[in-house]
Amino acid sequence: MFFKYPVTGPFTASFSYLAGGGTGGDGFTMFFYKQAYAPGDGGSLGFNANYEAVPGYGVEFDGWHNIGCTGPSPPGEPLDPSGAHIALIKDWVGNHIVYVNDARVKDNCWHDVTVQVGGTTLNVYLDQQLVLQWTGTFDRTYDWFGFSGATGGGGSDWHIIDNFALTGNISGPRPLPSFPPNPTGPTPPTLPPSRISISTDVTAAEVGSAVNVYGQLTNINGTSLEEDKTVVLSYSVGDSSSWFEVGSAETDALGNYAIMWVPSASGTFNLKTEWSGDSNYSSSFNSTTLSFLPYQDQRAFCVEPNSTVTGLEFDSANQTLSFTVSGPSGTKGYTKVTLAKTLVPDITRITTCIDGKTINYTAPASGENWVLEFNYSHSTHQVSISLFSQQKETPNPTSATPGILVWVTPLSITAAIALTVALAIATLRKTLRKNQKT
Repeated sequence: MFFKYPVTGPFTASFSYLAGGGTGGDGFTMFFYKQAYAPGDGGSLGFNANYEAVPGYGVEFDGWHNIGCTGPSPPGEPLDPSGAHIALIKDWVGNHIVYVNDARVKDNCWHDVTVQVGGTTLNVYLDQQLVLQWTGTFDRTYDWFGFSGATGGGGSDWHIIDNFALTGNISGPRPLPSFPPNPTGPTPPTLPPSRISISTDVTAAEVGSAVNVYGQLTNINGTSLEEDKTVVLSYSVGDSSSWFEVGSAETDALGNYAIMWVPSASGTFNLKTEWSGDSNYSSSFNSTTLSFLPYQDQRAFCVEPNSTVTGLEFDSANQTLSFTVSGPSGTKGYTKVTLAKTLVPDITRITTCIDGKTINYTAPASGENWVLEFNYSHSTHQVSISLFSQQKETPNPTSATPGILVWVTPLSITAAIALTVALAIATLRKTLRKNQKT
C-alpha cells in the first residue's frame, strides 16, 4: 500500500496491528524513504522485487524464519535471524541493520506501534515499550511511504493494520506509481510447506552430560518426507541473537532425526533445528528452550516449556523449585521438568502448584531422571514444585541406621497394639498354668 503523499523528512507514524491466526506466514513491513517498486514473493515480505534490491528502509515484523533468500545475495545464504523478529531493514528484506527477537510479531493479538524517525535516529515502540533503536544517516533520495505484507509457501496468516496516523514532513498528494505487469527476474515456484518437530531428552543428572535432541520432518499433513534429509541443530545462550551450529543428522525412512548436544555450562539455552528445503518442499525450522539449574554438583533440574520462563530458582531449605511462565493469552502452554532421581527418589511425593493451586501432572521415568509434565492456559503464572509433600514423618527409635525415617500410619499402630495385647495374654496364661502345677 503506497501513501499518496511524499514523506521527505523526519516523521512519527503510529498504528495497531494483528498478525497470526493461520498456519504460519512471512510478515509485513512499514517502509519509508523508498523507491516505487513491484513486490516480490512471500519471503520478501513485499519489501523488494524478486532477487533484486529496491532502495529504501523498512521496519520489519517478520514471523517466519527464511533460510534461503529472495534478495540479491546467492540463494541459500542465511536470511533471517529467527522466526519472530522486528528489524530495521534497508533495500532488501535480508539486510538487517538492527533487530530484536520478539514473539509478539505473530501471536494473533492486537499491538500498538509507534515509529519515530528523526534526522539521524530511529525509535520503535511496541505497546509503549522501546524495542528497537538506531542512530545513523538516512538516504532520503526517495520519498515513498507505505505498508507491505506477504505470505508464501502455501502458508496463511492475518496481517491487519488499523488506527494509522502520520505526522511530519509531508507534501501534497501525487499520482500513484505504475509498475510492469510482472516482477523483474525469475519467479520461484510455490512449494508446499514442511514441518519439523523438536523434543529433548536429558540423559543423566551429572553436569556436562549429553542432551538428545530429536524430532520428525513431515509435510503439513503429518506424512514423513523421504529419508536422508539433512537437519541442522544450532543453539544460542539466553537472550543472545547469535546462533552456534552444533551438528547435523540425516532423517531416516520415517523422517526421524536425532542429534546429541552437550551444554558447556548451566543456564538458559535456545535450541533450533532446521531443514533448508528442496525442490519439492519449502524449508522449515522449530525451536525450544532449556533452562539448567545445578544443585549439589548435579544438573538436578532441566525446565523445557513452550512458554517464556523467568525467575527460575531452587529453595534448598524448603526443597521447592519455583519459576514464572508466560505466553500469549488464548493459547495452550506446557512445561516439562526433568528431575534427577538422586534428588527425588520417590516421585509420588512431589506437589506441583500453579498460582498456589495444586494441579495434576505426569512423571514417567527416563533413565536417571523423572520427566514431570503439566499443562495450562497461557497468561502469566507462578509455578512451584515441592519435592517433598507435607506428610509427617517420625524417627524409628530402634533403627540401626541413624537418620532413617519410617512411616507411621494408623494401621501399623493398631497392629502393634494388638500384637502387644496378644503377647501379654499369652504370658499371663502361661504363668497361671505354671502356678496351678506348683
